[in-house]
Amino acid sequence: MVGGCVIRDVVRVLDTRKLRRAALVSFLLPWAESLKLKLIDEDPSDGGCLHAIKSGLTVLSVGGMALQKCNALGIADLGEFAISNVPCLVISDLNDPVEMTAAAKAGFRGFISTDMDPELAFRTLTFILGNGISFPREAIVEDKIRIQPDLSCTEDIPGSLTGLTPRQQEVLECLCKGRSNKLIGRYLDLQESTVKVHVRQIMRKFGAVNRTQLALLAERSVNGHTTLE
Repeated sequence: MVGGCVIRDVVRVLDTRKLRRAALVSFLLPWAESLKLKLIDEDPSDGGCLHAIKSGLTVLSVGGMALQKCNALGIADLGEFAISNVPCLVISDLNDPVEMTAAAKAGFRGFISTDMDPELAFRTLTFILGNGISFPREAIVEDKIRIQPDLSCTEDIPGSLTGLTPRQQEVLECLCKGRSNKLIGRYLDLQESTVKVHVRQIMRKFGAVNRTQLALLAERSVNGHTTLE
């Protein structure tokens, strides 16, 4: 189905370079066939492609271009790819924590560098397809200024999981595993509307702008990197 409906068995591969896009599709084909997925390759600079199909997974390939220069791709806003309930990830030649953090802040669910082991890349794709969140550890321990909560956004940032209620900690744990609000509600026996309230409160406490950034901040908290300086 099209016209705004989600097609779970479709993976969209977006790249402005035709040969690079074709090479990526060829690389992904065995993985896609093993999961009975259909690959669709498109040029992201074609404005009509962004919302034509809400696929099960969207892969944005940027080559060696920094995400901050997305306008050069013909993309006005990276957030256009972070469609609600549709996992989106970046494949980049730049194995740089700054790029990984930029992807997380834009709402992408994962980052794969082109020097990653192919089998690990396939496992990462499968994990994100199932609504998981996957970023290299370098993104989590990157410069605090880039991914720490913005003190201007909230009055009370605990800087650790101890600032959350027991129920909020349970919700956050589920969120970090990539579960949707609906699945979190089922797992914790909560109404979806109640889960949404908890998620908003947790994001406010951490100063996160989206679920992906919240997951990164939470992992930093677990690993003892939440002290604000």
